[in-house]
Amino acid sequence: MTAQQIALIKLGLDIAEAAGQGVAQAMEAKTLVERMVTEDRDPSPEEWEALNATTDTLHQAIQGA
Repeated sequence: MTAQQIALIKLGLDIAEAAGQGVAQAMEAKTLVERMVTEDRDPSPEEWEALNATTDTLHQAIQGA
């Protein structure tokens, strides 16, 4: 398993946790990840940047910041 695959798995877990708490941004990230899985490809640098920003937002929302 590559570091990129592990990062995507972690992102999926973060999205699931945020979705479980009703965080709207989780659905946007879920849609992006699902599209990449369907297209059988890795995220582009721009997509990684967007996913990282979304992950930061989700972590803040989960932690109540």
